[in-house]
Amino acid sequence: MMRYQELTRREEPGKVLDIGCADGSLVSQFIGQGWCAFGIDINYVNVLSTNDKGVFGVVGLLEEPLPYLTDSFDLVLAKEVIEHIIDTRFFVEETFRILRPGGLFVLSTPNLASLSNRLRLLFGKYPGWMDYELGNGAGHVRYYTLPILRNQLTSTGFQIEVETGTELALPLLSRIFPENKSRIMRGMGEKMPSIAHILVLGARKPA
Repeated sequence: MMRYQELTRREEPGKVLDIGCADGSLVSQFIGQGWCAFGIDINYVNVLSTNDKGVFGVVGLLEEPLPYLTDSFDLVLAKEVIEHIIDTRFFVEETFRILRPGGLFVLSTPNLASLSNRLRLLFGKYPGWMDYELGNGAGHVRYYTLPILRNQLTSTGFQIEVETGTELALPLLSRIFPENKSRIMRGMGEKMPSIAHILVLGARKPA
């Protein structure tokens, strides 16, 4: 997977917010690069852990207005968050609001049209990552393909700068390339995000 740090390495350090930050492990890695790190999560215990890592964490619901001023952040991260949100339009608009002009939004989400899911459907199997009833699964309520995710970001005003993905999660490739499978499947996923396991996009708020 192309790491978040790799996608953001050219950004000048400023204020970074991790939405759905869990225990702050991701966003805390930016502190050593000069960033002032913030996080928001629904879980109170997670937020306590972020504070131990030097992250300014708060408890918050992502279906509500984010508790930050307009144009507050230089960078916003959302790692596998948007698929848990019902009103994704509002979520993207709120992210756009709190980013300063020229700020970067980096998000990732499972790919409904991944190669593995296409093969699952071909053989009558249920797609991965999808929940068919409440309380049974990962809590995913929204499912994205690359064109749909791109459209939702651009229709809100974002300009897409990076479209990439994680590895191709396909057992057959693991058998063909047993020794180099990680490097080969990761490279294929980064170059062909439309069929990658996870979509990763970098979107800029116009200056």
